[in-house]
Amino acid sequence: MDGLDLSRRGMKKWRGAVRRAAGLTLLGSVTLVPAAWAQTASLNGEAYGVFAKIDAQGDAGPVPVVRVSKTPRARLSGRGGTATSQTSGINVSGYIATGRMTVSTRGSIEAVDAQALGSSEVERVNIRDGLITAQRVVAVSGSAANGVSAASNAEGSTIVGLVVNGVPHGDGLPAPNTTIGIPGGVVILNEQAPRGDGVTTTGLSVNMIHVVLSGELTGDIVVGSGSSGVSFSP
Repeated sequence: MDGLDLSRRGMKKWRGAVRRAAGLTLLGSVTLVPAAWAQTASLNGEAYGVFAKIDAQGDAGPVPVVRVSKTPRARLSGRGGTATSQTSGINVSGYIATGRMTVSTRGSIEAVDAQALGSSEVERVNIRDGLITAQRVVAVSGSAANGVSAASNAEGSTIVGLVVNGVPHGDGLPAPNTTIGIPGGVVILNEQAPRGDGVTTTGLSVNMIHVVLSGELTGDIVVGSGSSGVSFSP
C-alpha cells in the first residue's frame, strides 16, 4: 500500500483513483447546484487490522478466552476528511500474531460527486500457531456516487504468501467469499458484503481473512478489514 499523500495534488490523484475503482462515469453535461447536492451527501468508512472474539464452551455457558478490539482502527463519517492509525503489531499466543499494521480512511464531497475509501495493510500474519499464515494482507474498499449511479469495489485488495492448513495459495485476490474448511471451523477469504441501491447509495465491507471457529472454541478472528459507503442524492 502506498504511503499517504495528504497534499492537494495527492488528494486529486486519490479522488480519480476511487472513481475508477468504483467504475463510476461522472456526468459531463448536466449543470448541478452544489448546495442542493451537498445537503444530501454523506460518507462513512472504517478500516482496522485485527479483531478477535473467542469463547470456550463451559458448563455454565461460553467462557471468554480472547478479546482483541479492532486494532488499529480508523473511522470516517459525515462530511469526509482523512484518518490514519498504525501499530507495530500484536501477539496473542496461540491465536493471532502480526507484524506492522497500517489503516486509513479518506473521503470527500464535491459539487457533483462524493467518494470514500477504507484500507488496511497487515504484515506477517500468523493465525492459530501457523494454521493460517500470510506475508501481507491488504483490504481496500472504495465507493463513489454522483446521484445518478453509485458503485463500490475491492480493487487493490490482495493476500501475499497465503498458506492455509499447510496448503500454499500463492499471491493475489481470492474470489469473493472463498470458504475453506480448517480444523475447528472455516476461513473465509475476501469476504464481501455490499449494500446500497446502486443509484444514490452504495457501500462495501471487505474482510480479507475471516476465521469462524466452532466446536470447543467458538468465535471470530478477522485480519485486514476495510469498508466504505456513500450517499449522494439530488
